[in-house]
Amino acid sequence: DFGIARGMGSLSFAVMSSVLGVMCDKFGANVSMISAILLLIAVFCLVLSMPVIKACDEQKRDKASNQSSKQKMGIVSFLMHYKRFSMVASVLVFIFHNMYNTYLIQVVKGIGGTSTQMGTALTIAAVCELPAMFGFSLIARKFSSAKLMIFATIVFSIKAFATYFAGNVFELYASMVLQMFSFAIITPASV
Repeated sequence: DFGIARGMGSLSFAVMSSVLGVMCDKFGANVSMISAILLLIAVFCLVLSMPVIKACDEQKRDKASNQSSKQKMGIVSFLMHYKRFSMVASVLVFIFHNMYNTYLIQVVKGIGGTSTQMGTALTIAAVCELPAMFGFSLIARKFSSAKLMIFATIVFSIKAFATYFAGNVFELYASMVLQMFSFAIITPASV
């Protein structure tokens, strides 16, 4: 269940956002780089500790190879096959999402906030993702992925306007709740 796996990533992000927000206020922005290095070392060690899987028997490998080759398609054939899918819209949504998160500190400071409050805002967003991601398999039974992606794109737009018009940190916090209906929906729906 991709929603649950991705939801666990959001939960980890929520915890780290809160912790790093407080630590950056106390010790400066270098804490985030040191934390990133330590986390990358931990990931590297975890990957090295994974067991080596012996080659499976030939029939299973051939069957898996045939199935994956049927599923592979290039970008042109993908766009031809899924005419209603707009690559441009998807790219723009994720550009917005990445810019939003990258420059959120400037937005927070522009309305009188601190690094701790930015961490809190990201924590609110990540926690709000959890119900939608954990329950995505239920949501996907009722609505098609195309409809969910359109809905999420509309909510992304509303979130952008809510952020733009946020006059204080609490209004920004309120806009973060929209993460439940934007990023938390479009990520598993696109997969």
